[in-house]
Amino acid sequence: MLDLASTRLTTGEDFAGYYRLLAAVVAQAVSDASRSLTAEEKERRMNLDGDAHHAINWFFDKSSSFEAYSKLIGFSAEGFRKALIAPTPEAIDEQKRFTSTQRRIVRIRHEFYRVAHEL
Repeated sequence: MLDLASTRLTTGEDFAGYYRLLAAVVAQAVSDASRSLTAEEKERRMNLDGDAHHAINWFFDKSSSFEAYSKLIGFSAEGFRKALIAPTPEAIDEQKRFTSTQRRIVRIRHEFYRVAHEL
């Protein structure tokens, strides 16, 4: 379970709003990263969708601001990255918050990223 800064009893309401905003940015990036692959992306094995491309780079480029966002919100950036591409536990998939299809798409986009950056 994540100990998000916005849910701590010691977090003031003014700061809780900032933390929720940062969490919303992360949630939008997850949504963008899991956008369906186009036929051209599948054929060329590249992230061509601009929003998805930027989201994947944001999550997996170690020098991006994602590191700071995760630290401020209260979770491990590396742990989150691993969770994005890990096999889907049944309980999580049943809740439909992040489906196995979305996770599969992120894994494919991550592989495109790794090849493009020769990692």
